[in-house]
Amino acid sequence: MDEISLANRKGKLRAQLKSARETFYVNASTEDLQALAEGFCNQLVRYCEGRKIGTVAAYLPYGTEPELRPFLEKLTGASISVLLPVAKPDRELHWVSWDGVSTSIGIHGFAEPVGPVAELSEADLIILPASAVDLNGNRLGKGLGYYDRALASLKEQKRTAGSTMPLTVAVVYDPEVLTEIPAESHDRKVTAAITATKTIKFDEGLN
Repeated sequence: MDEISLANRKGKLRAQLKSARETFYVNASTEDLQALAEGFCNQLVRYCEGRKIGTVAAYLPYGTEPELRPFLEKLTGASISVLLPVAKPDRELHWVSWDGVSTSIGIHGFAEPVGPVAELSEADLIILPASAVDLNGNRLGKGLGYYDRALASLKEQKRTAGSTMPLTVAVVYDPEVLTEIPAESHDRKVTAAITATKTIKFDEGLN
C-alpha cells in the first residue's frame, strides 16, 4: 500500500478514536477519571520497578488524554528527574527539566512546562502520547509527527555515540489497544503500551 493510502487510513482511524475518546470523557464521572488516573500511575510505577531509571521524559496531558500527573508527582517526590516537551514553531520538541509546578501557555493553546533546557538523550524512559497502539508495538500519534522526528533524531544521536535507545512507552485507554494499525516507514515502534489496567511489553530492542 502506498504512503498516501496509509496516511489516509491513519487519518480516518485517528478521527474515529478522537470521537470515541470525547464521547467517553463526556460520559465519565469524576470518580471514573480518578480511578483511571490511579490505574495509569500504578501501571507506570510497576513498569519502572527493577529498572535503573534516573530520568523520565513524559508530557503534560491535555484534554481527553490519559492523566499522568499523579505519576509525575511520584517521580519528583522520588527525586527522579522529569523532562517535558515544549512545542516550537519549527515543529520540533524542545525539552526542559520540570520542577513539577511551573507552566505557561504554549503555541497550541494549552499548558506546557517551564524550566531549564534539557536534552532528550538524558532520558532512561520516554513516555509518549498516543491515539492507539497495536499488538506489534506500532503507535498512532496525533498526526503532527513531533515524536517521530524526536525519536528519529535521538536514534541517530545514540547510534553515533554507540549507545542504546531508552525504553519508550505509549499510554492509552484499554479500547485503544488494537490488533493492528496502519504504519508508515517513518513511524517509530514503542517498547511497551500501558493502560489503566495492564502493561503490554514488546521487544525492548525495537527502537
